Amino acid sequence: MKLLFEASRELPLVQLVVTFRVGGAHDPVGLEGLSRITARMLRRGSRSMTGEQLEERADALGAELAAHVGLGSTSVGLETVSRSLDEAAALAAEFVAEPTFDEVELEKLKRQVEAEIIASRDEDESLASRALRRNLFRGHPHGRRVQGSVSSVRAITRDDVVAHYARSFAAENAIVAVGGDVDEKQAEALARLLLERLPSGTRLEYPVEEPLACAGRRLALVEKPERSQCQLGIGILGAKLTDDDYVPLVLANAVFGGMFTSRLNQEVRVKRGWSYGANSGLATSLVREAFTIWAAPSVDDAVDCLELELGLLEAFCANGIDSAELGFARDYYRRSYAFEIDTGKKRLQQKLDRELLGLPDDFHTKMLERMGSVTASEASKAVRNRLDPHALWVAAVVAPEDVGEDLAEALDWDEVCVEPFDRD
Repeated sequence: MKLLFEASRELPLVQLVVTFRVGGAHDPVGLEGLSRITARMLRRGSRSMTGEQLEERADALGAELAAHVGLGSTSVGLETVSRSLDEAAALAAEFVAEPTFDEVELEKLKRQVEAEIIASRDEDESLASRALRRNLFRGHPHGRRVQGSVSSVRAITRDDVVAHYARSFAAENAIVAVGGDVDEKQAEALARLLLERLPSGTRLEYPVEEPLACAGRRLALVEKPERSQCQLGIGILGAKLTDDDYVPLVLANAVFGGMFTSRLNQEVRVKRGWSYGANSGLATSLVREAFTIWAAPSVDDAVDCLELELGLLEAFCANGIDSAELGFARDYYRRSYAFEIDTGKKRLQQKLDRELLGLPDDFHTKMLERMGSVTASEASKAVRNRLDPHALWVAAVVAPEDVGEDLAEALDWDEVCVEPFDRD
């Protein structure tokens, strides 16, 4: 049994979470969304209670049920007031270990998820993000949606859900996280309760190889009528947490687009007023993930904004950062880190993240120490080694009659693809 524990007596609350090493990356091709559907079905009926009764019981106990699915993990559990801990823990153990996967409830959930997918087409930022990942990770599991598509969700059957649950929801594949107003002895007892009715099973490995960078610069236009604003994303393969130069790259990114005073935000927002904000960030995973740049200019400024951002990116990769910028970024991270661990719940989540990513227990504290020794030369070298400004994808949500053609003609693209906004 893998138990993560973090006591916090500040509030009379307890967190009980069981995380299984399975997620969207494990979903079979054509059944994307299966992990998420399975996790959500746990709340729709157990051996002794219907889904409605489960929710009512949780409300009566002052508990909040939760289920979250990522690319490589599925977390289910609850947060409860301390006085209801025993009863809430018994409730959690039941809906985790004894779901019924009622066929009628499954069909209801599938219709709900389909409606959510269709509704998300109204969110331009989400459309741009999906187009960017779909193309940047073309042919790779990280390019698929954890939520699935309309067609993949429709294809999921009860047999698929039952088989996925039997394969994945096993004690050997689980990590139990207990935090809040409890002691370690209580936490151990709670962990045993949550797992005792599960089969032992086996631990699942992350089924994903390192992604390959694209060749050249490529553009994905998501056509959506009547846009006054253009959601604009740029994606490059970045780094992973275990890379030796990850910490220098984090500091360099803070200078480029990770702070309000960053180069991107100053040039795009402050000086020109083209977008409410402009930023860049590094995603993290067990394999190399995306470095992304985001802005949302008006359609009139979209071409100029993209050209400016690409120019800033080229200069960033060629010249790196200087010592003054590095010092400011280092101070920013040192000051803000306190807000990453200021509650027991956050500290518990940090422990869970380290476990899932295979990081040592002292990773975050060592990361802060490492920041203190990084030089501007190291940070600049990390940028040159990890980021290729000539191997990227740009995704833009545009009206067909407005800037799509201008964006396509603005640069010498190696590929331009046009996608409808309601693509499945």
